[in-house]
Amino acid sequence: MIVRELFDWWRTQLISLVPEALATRLGRTDKIASVSIDGSTVRWHTHHGAPEQSRSIDEASTTGVRIPAPPDIEAVELRLAPTEFLVRRLTLPRVARGNLVEAVGYQIPKLMPFSRDQVLFACGIDEKASGDALSVWVVAVPRRKLARALGSLGLDAPKHAVTIRRPPEPGEALTLTWRVAEADESRSRRRRWLWAGLATVWVVAAGLVLYRQHQDHTQLTATLQKLRSEARAVGDLRERLDRTRAQLDELSAKRQAAISPLQLLDVLTRELDDETWIINLELDGPKLAMQGVSAVPAALIEALEQSPLLSDVRFESAITQAGRNEGSRFNISARVSPPLSEGAE
Repeated sequence: MIVRELFDWWRTQLISLVPEALATRLGRTDKIASVSIDGSTVRWHTHHGAPEQSRSIDEASTTGVRIPAPPDIEAVELRLAPTEFLVRRLTLPRVARGNLVEAVGYQIPKLMPFSRDQVLFACGIDEKASGDALSVWVVAVPRRKLARALGSLGLDAPKHAVTIRRPPEPGEALTLTWRVAEADESRSRRRRWLWAGLATVWVVAAGLVLYRQHQDHTQLTATLQKLRSEARAVGDLRERLDRTRAQLDELSAKRQAAISPLQLLDVLTRELDDETWIINLELDGPKLAMQGVSAVPAALIEALEQSPLLSDVRFESAITQAGRNEGSRFNISARVSPPLSEGAE
């Protein structure tokens, strides 16, 4: 099974080097199942003159009824609506060119809300982009919905990454093609003989490619470990910076909310007239209580409310006569709060 997977991968690599017209002719078959997925609907037909059919993916999952695929199907051509896949772009170091699929696989969780095992993805390099780094595009399809849709038709989703020439343009559908398992043993035997004939050439070429991939993988692993170590250090510094900022904000809020007793005395000195004396002054947090004697205590409320520091100014008890020609006793309470800054307004 491992050898078959290696041959499938190496065939894909060789076909990518062949001109597109020749590759299309080599990969052409008349026994293709064409499947399209758009929202909750899957449509399919074969190239044997059968009419196009459709069914609901949700209904198929609920009933569990599978439509057996025709036994002579050799390949599947899947067409996905623009809403059924994700296209992302990223930048990688040039050392990742020889091991692009694995390097992109590490980045999948950072690019989209899926893990590497939850998507079927294809990737490539934008050769038109300039610069020291590689400009890479990634096209990903959620495996779960794809497996449900194909499973209702008796087909299996590809297990490995697929190959496409370029990412779809905005609003353009995505087309994927892959070969299915061969049911006919004689056909499988002929193909095995064909693979055996090409194995000699492939083993030599694959050995060179795998050796280069091993070197690139070693270098990429060392780079990734260094980047992870630096990322952890940056994360620690960022957490310390956030804690320091939170402490500074807390201290700043406390400083702005606090009222200096000297500032309060200065306000009372300016607002009270010369015929008013304060006998007792208490400041308990934002609550101010003061008792004293004034010739005109009724005017004190209006005078104190003009201060931006005081609010809710009121008498706590009735005004009483202090004595002949001494004025009247008063007991006033108020709420002390710092004035709003211009930025807060």
